[in-house]
Amino acid sequence: MGWSTGLALTDLFKPGAQAGLSIGQPLIFKDTLGLFTGTQTNYEAFYHYPINNNIAISPTLQVVSHRGTRSATPSSQAPSAPPSPSNHA
Repeated sequence: MGWSTGLALTDLFKPGAQAGLSIGQPLIFKDTLGLFTGTQTNYEAFYHYPINNNIAISPTLQVVSHRGTRSATPSSQAPSAPPSPSNHA
């Protein structure tokens, strides 16, 4: 479940070819309240180039930002490094 939208161009550079762009977000739910708080965004660009009736080349580029997150964590809440051990003699 989520949302997405896209745009496709047909017959780009060759009859039967197609190029497209899309963007979308899955709904990522909180544990107790059931409200979605996801910040993950998926982007895709593709081009479908037919060689003949049976063969086509279809490269795609997919980018996912903030993968699998539930919410953005401010840097002030990020865990700090543990203290270094001291040598006591």
